[in-house]
Amino acid sequence: MGENKTFPSVFGNKEVIEVISGVFECKDGALAREVTLKAGWTIKHQIENWLSGKATVDSKGRPIVEFFFKLNGVLQYVKKRGAERRPASCSRH
Repeated sequence: MGENKTFPSVFGNKEVIEVISGVFECKDGALAREVTLKAGWTIKHQIENWLSGKATVDSKGRPIVEFFFKLNGVLQYVKKRGAERRPASCSRH
């Protein structure tokens, strides 16, 4: 995405995020420096598993491949897409 943003020390609406130490700053779409955050995320266990390198799945069992913050500070994740399906073809003989 290549976006730059510095978040305030407290942000978020439904899930409030607080910066405990450091500065939550993104440059060119990546975290610019180490930061410690405090939040009441509903997906806490998935985040912990992913950060520790464990296989991580969503509530429906689909593999999670990435976590990221949207520009408004909402934490999102990307699921691994299912197997590619090819349309059936019919031919007349």
